[in-house]
Amino acid sequence: VPSSGIGSITLLEGAILIALIKLIDPACIFEFGTFLGYSTALFVRNGSPGCKVFSIDLGDVSDQYGQASQYAIEDLRKHDRMNDDYLRYVQSQKGPRYIAALTGDERSRLTLLHGDSTKIDVDGEGLKGAVDLVFVDGGHDTDTIKSDTENAVRMLGSDGILIWHDFNSSIHSDVTEVVRNYAEQWLVLHVQNTMLAFVLFGKAKDLVVNE
Repeated sequence: VPSSGIGSITLLEGAILIALIKLIDPACIFEFGTFLGYSTALFVRNGSPGCKVFSIDLGDVSDQYGQASQYAIEDLRKHDRMNDDYLRYVQSQKGPRYIAALTGDERSRLTLLHGDSTKIDVDGEGLKGAVDLVFVDGGHDTDTIKSDTENAVRMLGSDGILIWHDFNSSIHSDVTEVVRNYAEQWLVLHVQNTMLAFVLFGKAKDLVVNE
């Protein structure tokens, strides 16, 4: 069961992510934004036994965002930058705790990366055209979302699924704006009553969409 705290995906969103994994049976999944590791563990446990999972987050940034621990809950639900700073602080303090429950075999298929996602070396990590499903749920500002999306497309190549979280969020309006702009060139699907939006490329699209 996902955390009921700020920053988590919902149970319905988790079920949809699992359905998409089962649909395309990815050999490699990449996640922008590990946070507490719930969706990370979900990807590992629901992928095939040979599926590799990568997840990137900033790591320990408590020195930079320590003041966020004092923010009022009502402010966190209204202000996107305060919300992001708080989530960075929580992640640095608690770490990806859901990953602790993975078995040794499951953990061996997971690679955790620490650092600024906008600086990731897709080629150097051997990820160009090698990923089948990308989940973008890291920084929520326009520049980060665009960078993560562009890197996701390089990872996917011509096939796979790109998923964004926080689309239609009442807090992170930048996500919605960026995704709507991408919808001018791609067929972007939004699942009602969730904050998930996704686009299917190549063979993944052929499985779902008839044009």
